[in-house]
Amino acid sequence: MKNSFSLFEIVITIFLSSFVIINSMYFTKELFTTQKILLNSEINKIDLLSTRIFLDLHKNELEDKLTFKDNILYFDSEILLLDVSSFSSNKTSGIIKIDIILNDSIKQVWKFNL
Repeated sequence: MKNSFSLFEIVITIFLSSFVIINSMYFTKELFTTQKILLNSEINKIDLLSTRIFLDLHKNELEDKLTFKDNILYFDSEILLLDVSSFSSNKTSGIIKIDIILNDSIKQVWKFNL
C-alpha cells in the first residue's frame, strides 16, 4: 500500500510539473512576441522623430528637395524614411504642414514655421 501511494505521488508531481513548465513556456513565448512588436513600434517612433528633427533643420528646402514615391520618402534623392503609407504636405502663409502615416499604424501631423 505504501509503495502504491508513493507511486501515485510521483505521478501527480510529474503531471503538475509538466503543466507548470508548459504554461511557463507559453507565457515566455507570448512575452517575447509582445516585446518584439513593442520594440518595432518604438523603433518606428524613433525613426519618425529623427525624421521630424531632420526636416525641421532643413525646413527652408522642403518644397524643392522632399519627394514621396513608392512608399519611400526622399530628401534630395536620398532615402529619408522607409515604409511610409501616406504622405502629404502643403504650404500656407509661411507654415508647412506635413501629414505622414508610417506602416499604417503611426500617424503624425507636423507644422514647420518658415
